[in-house]
Amino acid sequence: IKEFNRSDRKTIEREYRIISKDKSIKWMHEHVTKVDSDIVEGFVEGIIQDITVRKDAEFRSRLLKIAVDNAAESVAITDNKGNIEYVNKAFEHLSGYSRAELLGENPRILQSGQHPASFYEEMWETLLLKETWKGTFINKRKDGEVYHEKATISPVLDEELKTTHYIAVK
Repeated sequence: IKEFNRSDRKTIEREYRIISKDKSIKWMHEHVTKVDSDIVEGFVEGIIQDITVRKDAEFRSRLLKIAVDNAAESVAITDNKGNIEYVNKAFEHLSGYSRAELLGENPRILQSGQHPASFYEEMWETLLLKETWKGTFINKRKDGEVYHEKATISPVLDEELKTTHYIAVK
């Protein structure tokens, strides 16, 4: 209520931690609205919601992002059409391309021309069956140097079992 008295604000939202009766730390989200009333001055209504599960999930998500960003293996995530949406530092280092150069591109930018068309057809047959593909690519860096890399490409499925993305770890 003091916060309302010091400003013209009508709504206050905030997140904070509390220690519950069982001594565990809980995250709370509070949404309070000042209600204009001729009857009672300083009347507010609000909702306080326990958001501990969400905060824990956000923290775990940040940890996973840091781990993938800094992994020694190269990682790429594409949409279901094969357009690159994410690459980690190892992918940039190995391919010689910057993240900015790779985003929106198709991984075929790395093709060396040393695989027959049937190699890629078999890979896509596996992926379109929603199965993980494993194999070795002969790819080409930005500077033209050819390199071999073992890869695992996995489809990411939504709740309706439709492929939304592919994740390649090499």
